[in-house]
Amino acid sequence: MDMQWLIDTAGKVGPATVALAVLAATIAQNRWNNAVARRSAAVEDQKVRLALLERRLQAIADLDQFRTKLDLRDGIDEDGLQKFNNAMDLAELVFPSAEEHMRNCHSHAFAYEESHLHVVRAAMRGDTERCAQAKQVMDARRRELDVTLSQMREIMITRARMDDVSPLPPPLAVRIGRAVWGRRF
Repeated sequence: MDMQWLIDTAGKVGPATVALAVLAATIAQNRWNNAVARRSAAVEDQKVRLALLERRLQAIADLDQFRTKLDLRDGIDEDGLQKFNNAMDLAELVFPSAEEHMRNCHSHAFAYEESHLHVVRAAMRGDTERCAQAKQVMDARRRELDVTLSQMREIMITRARMDDVSPLPPPLAVRIGRAVWGRRF
């Protein structure tokens, strides 16, 4: 009887053991697949975040180039205006919550350009008094534009540094910022 019981038990335990082994292997494989999927999703998320950070850095660099161009000469030439528009388009894309500041930048830039045209027209007519007045207005609008661009830049830098946006560890993000903008970052 004991031998029969062993044979019966072995007949029942064998398939159960095989089923448990298959189940354990399936669970291990599913865990591995889930871990791989999570890692690949994390890598894709990192890539998207890094691309967004790069676009934001590019938008800030474009605005800085525009400001530098503005510092070098009076008025905004076609190339400078195109750079400004490109920078603002990119900024609108990667900083959607800063719309009000972008509108201010646009309005100040066009007001500055308009006042520059008044200076040029007055100079062409030879009206020195109006030219001097228009130059004062142009300088005031230039200061307003510079302040607005500085505020916009600070907002953009702050948002580009945010932990939920930047996949880079803070020291690396700071090093990149310093490489792009110098010590002021």
